[in-house]
Parts: sequence; C-alpha cells; structure tokens
Amino acid sequence: MSAWKANLIQALIFLAPHLLILLVTPKAFLLLPVGVLGLALLAGWLRIRSGSIGPGLLLHGLGNTFVGILAATRS
Repeated sequence: MSAWKANLIQALIFLAPHLLILLVTPKAFLLLPVGVLGLALLAGWLRIRSGSIGPGLLLHGLGNTFVGILAATRS
C-alpha cells in the first residue's frame, strides 16, 4: 500500500471517534470533520517525513490546547 493511501486510511480512522463530538456540538458539523481530517493527514505526513510519531503527537497536543482555549473563551 502506498504511503499516501495509508495516510488517508489512518486519517479516516482517526476522524471516526471524533465525530461523536457532533452529538454534543452539532454546530461544528462542517468545521470539525474538515479540521480533524486535515490535522490527521498532516500528522500522518509528518510521520512519513520524520520517521517518528513525535511531531504528530506535538501537533495533536497543540490542536487539543487550541480547541480547549477556544471552548473556554466561548463559555
């Protein structure tokens, strides 16, 4: 399997459980899937390029931090 096909598959698998957030926040129906899928593809690309999961972990942490701050300021 090519690296790009594998990256797309892992990104879709990563997206699947994140779609449950739509049960709590249905207003995010466009932004959430596009954002999560985009970040998952980027994390996969970083893994392919660097040979390490470290950059993807950092990206995931930064994404969670950003969403947490955004959610806290909207409450």
